[in-house]
Amino acid sequence: MSQLAPWPQLVPWIETHDEHAQVHLRLFKQAQKLLESEGAETAVRDEALADRLERWRYRILKQASVSPRPTEERLVDTLDDWARRLAGREPREPKGARAALAGSNNSKQVGSFGLRAICRWLHSEESRGELSRRATEMTRSHFSTRMPDGELKRTVFLYTPLYLSNHCVNFCEYCWFRYPQKMARTHLSLPEVLRQAEILGLRGMRHLLLVAGDYPKLVTTDYLVEITRALRERGFTVAVEIAPQSTSGYRRLVEAGVCGVTLYQETYDELGYARYHPRGTKGAYDWRLEGLDRAAEAGMTHLGMGFLLGLGDPVKELAALMLHGRYLQARFPEACLSFGLPRLHEGPADFQIAHRLDDEKFAAFYDLLRLAFPESHLVLSTRELPELRHDLLRTCITQISAGSSTSPGGYAESAEPERQAAEGEPIVDGGQGEQFPISDTRTPKEVVQWLETHDFQVRWELDRVAIS
Repeated sequence: MSQLAPWPQLVPWIETHDEHAQVHLRLFKQAQKLLESEGAETAVRDEALADRLERWRYRILKQASVSPRPTEERLVDTLDDWARRLAGREPREPKGARAALAGSNNSKQVGSFGLRAICRWLHSEESRGELSRRATEMTRSHFSTRMPDGELKRTVFLYTPLYLSNHCVNFCEYCWFRYPQKMARTHLSLPEVLRQAEILGLRGMRHLLLVAGDYPKLVTTDYLVEITRALRERGFTVAVEIAPQSTSGYRRLVEAGVCGVTLYQETYDELGYARYHPRGTKGAYDWRLEGLDRAAEAGMTHLGMGFLLGLGDPVKELAALMLHGRYLQARFPEACLSFGLPRLHEGPADFQIAHRLDDEKFAAFYDLLRLAFPESHLVLSTRELPELRHDLLRTCITQISAGSSTSPGGYAESAEPERQAAEGEPIVDGGQGEQFPISDTRTPKEVVQWLETHDFQVRWELDRVAIS
């Protein structure tokens, strides 16, 4: 049994700084009593109490802002440890994503990559050519399939997003789903989701990424569990790109059959993060930053990460992403990481993209990720044009979407989403309820035809890949 935190040292801080001190002190005493009564190896389980301790921990982190004081750090680490033990999860060191990112604004290295190294690669034409060559070779060595005739073919995984709901409580400045946006709002019922999946199945898609806006009253854990179980029964593999969940929420999704979670930080610049997310639940930086920790602790095997190109300084963001990836790789060596770099091409009418990245540097960012994470999937969506997707597939991309729609019900020919805009006000996105525009509009069949013509081996199930 690990050492309990000194109770007398923490009580005065809670009484002085916590506006809900009496409630939280009762929680603290309840947890301490259970943990002190545990046997030599067996903890007393109380998952509801574990959830409450977890939520309290994030409230402290949010109030602490950028630099928690030593007592705050001790308290948040204690709550992390106690919640883990009360829920019966395996012992681990306290979460440390924030500490892992501390070097992202200086020359601290990530393997052989840091800010200085990244800049050298990006600003020399000779270096960029060498970077592309090395990334191509490394991708071939880790993502290839040996055919019956002995030929090696590059492996590419296909998936498609299935949007469940575009209702959202957040005010993210860059997103069409943001709460104030006048647009068509739709929330799919289970039969509607299954109809969408049937259409996608007929098009050959087997791996579905469930996507939804953050709207807790509609997109509940029960809703996601019901959909996942129904899709698994029909032979689909299921991953999710949804609002960050609690550890127990992720555990329920794992038990239902979800194999992976994608959670982009959007921006690692904490001040910028607050500016871009002025209202709504998404404003909690640490809750999002540690979402993949919680998912992995719950048993999620595939962790998708990245940031949204266009919000912050792209080189600093890439360095931070690499540090975050290294941290997760070390903490959860059993998990399979994937990296995506969604790029903002346009946003709502009143939004200005602060940092644009041209195609050449965009490609170099992916090549750098390949060198830093040789065995990880690199993901590219239909945000990008076919020609660029082809170029990146030849070098380092291993997972792509195909035939995508970014609106709920978008795969059903007769879908007519309910409009939620006020009467007489325009639907500024054309009434389609889309999260962002699609640049590669080819069907899955057309994408597969291109891949097979260019000697790629198409796979429909996510797994770790080595030459086989």
